[in-house]
Amino acid sequence: METFVDCICPICNEPFKKSLGHYNRAMKNGLRVFCDKDCAGIARRKSVEEKKKVKAAYDKKIYNTPERQAARKRYFQNSYKRNPEKYKAIRRAKYPKHLEYLRRPEYKKYKKEYDVKYLAKKDFGIYWESAILLKELEDHLLKIRPDGIKFQMGITNKTQKRKRLWQRTKKNLQRQI
Repeated sequence: METFVDCICPICNEPFKKSLGHYNRAMKNGLRVFCDKDCAGIARRKSVEEKKKVKAAYDKKIYNTPERQAARKRYFQNSYKRNPEKYKAIRRAKYPKHLEYLRRPEYKKYKKEYDVKYLAKKDFGIYWESAILLKELEDHLLKIRPDGIKFQMGITNKTQKRKRLWQRTKKNLQRQI
């Protein structure tokens, strides 16, 4: 006489009976127990995201070898030499999307920060962070007292210089009189 155990299928949540021997063997091996082959098959399936991860890992392993990359590069170079107009048309078709990307505010913000860092590293080497801080401090001071600081730094246009020169000469003339 065979004994049965009441179980609940983890896939369809339906109650079913399983023989005690099958149930004990599954529990001993750390396996799950299902009501029928359909639910067992569903449990074995992978989601689309899991399949994509597996495929990406496989592609990376197979296609990112140095030999493959060199072969792809050679193929592109030869193809480009044979038909440069084809690639010119492709670039021309992509250009409007590229312009849209460049006009996005997030990109503008990123690009501004990148340019500041790049130029600071280029001009000041290992002291690039200090140079950026000094520039920010300078900009802050210009916002607080624009006239005095600008004059000290020599950031004046010709009309301001002429005006100040006129004011100085006017004061000197008044002192002489």
